[in-house]
Amino acid sequence: MIIAIICLWVLSVVSETIANTLAFRFKRSVFKNLNENWWNPSKSWRNMYKNGKRSNGPKYFGSTTIFKFTTDAWNMFESISTATLSICIVMIMSNGFKLSGFVSVLLFLVIQLVFTFSNNALSKYLSK
Repeated sequence: MIIAIICLWVLSVVSETIANTLAFRFKRSVFKNLNENWWNPSKSWRNMYKNGKRSNGPKYFGSTTIFKFTTDAWNMFESISTATLSICIVMIMSNGFKLSGFVSVLLFLVIQLVFTFSNNALSKYLSK
């Protein structure tokens, strides 16, 4: 169970880092030479709408809400990050982990530190 939680958490970190790279460093990233209509958030957001125009409404049912993750890379990786982190929390809660307040705060701080260092390391790799 612990290994599954760790794997899901790592997937969450990687997905969030990719989404952040796309959002803030796309032009310097390893993704810059890929299909901009999928990978470049400044263009790919149009995939949610008919003919790429917000005024025309959603491209298909759920393209701006529940199925937004199917429209572009940024939304897909944000969704993966959120989903895997949520699954981790549910797994921990349903497994009956009983943590004291001090241990919970300590665990939170450790997770934040590992996330920050992992995010920074992966960001350097994904951005040139």
